Amino acid sequence: MKIKLIVIIFISLAASCTSPERLDTSALKSTMEGYKIKRISAAQILAQANYLGDTLSKSLTKMYLLDKNIQLSGNKLIDSLNNQYKFDIRLLTEKDVLGNNVLYQKEKEVLEAYMEAHKQGIPLETNIQKIGDSLFIYSAPILDSDSKKNNDLKIWSIIMRKNEVIKNSNFQKYQAKGK
Repeated sequence: MKIKLIVIIFISLAASCTSPERLDTSALKSTMEGYKIKRISAAQILAQANYLGDTLSKSLTKMYLLDKNIQLSGNKLIDSLNNQYKFDIRLLTEKDVLGNNVLYQKEKEVLEAYMEAHKQGIPLETNIQKIGDSLFIYSAPILDSDSKKNNDLKIWSIIMRKNEVIKNSNFQKYQAKGK
């Protein structure tokens, strides 16, 4: 009798431990895919930095054109962009060429080139510069009728760290092409 009771308890314990349901592991599987080491080329990182800079500068320009007395510090959009992307966003003018010691040398050179091109009437376009191995500077002029009339040029300068560009990017589309 004792043996039958032990066998019944053992069978019931074994049956209760195995569940016929399968656990959904797809979320875990996709998370684990994100941890795989991926090869990302310098060209892909530069293209992504250019894309992020273009997207941010267009949003910032729209905001600026709505309110030209914009304050960079304390502005909700700029603060949220700085927090989300961890980029440094600056609005530069001609005064910054001489008086701003915080600018990178490459940033000053780009600003001077923009000023000279603007004075000569050459169409201005966006620009991205790489500083060392870890920084990108994306520059975008604000093109509006007031800047042409007053000869007053304003430029968005977005400083992006390489590691933040990688963190804020989805390189899966590039990986699919490489396979």
